[in-house]
Amino acid sequence: MKSLTIFIFIILASTPLYSQQFTENELYGSWIVLDSRLTPEMTLDLDDETQEKMEEMRKGFVGTIFNFKRNKEFTIKFTENIPEFMKELEFLNDNKWKIGEGTEIAIGTEEDNFSLMRLIVIILDGKGYFIIKDVPLTLEVIKQ
Repeated sequence: MKSLTIFIFIILASTPLYSQQFTENELYGSWIVLDSRLTPEMTLDLDDETQEKMEEMRKGFVGTIFNFKRNKEFTIKFTENIPEFMKELEFLNDNKWKIGEGTEIAIGTEEDNFSLMRLIVIILDGKGYFIIKDVPLTLEVIKQ
């Protein structure tokens, strides 16, 4: 676990090196979540109940499909066994996406300034990581 955290930190620290390699063409399509990890440093101050919810969310994201369409439409499809509270995230469906600063993807609309969800995306040889901004989750994904 510690080595993954160090790996993600190194990648994020070198994001400017990778940001020019990241293109819309690389992102287009469906990405399935193979694994997810909580970022230990971000969960240290959480109470027990919140820690438990974060663990449920971590497990719930495995198998989820993120779809970035060429018409800039975004959809997310969860597995059937997600926790009830995660079903609320389906409001993200049929919103738009755009590449923000560096390797950030912003999801939403012009009206909400694409603020519904922000992902830091790192793609290396068809495999990637989606780091949900402001949530201590790193999703390991692969393009379908």
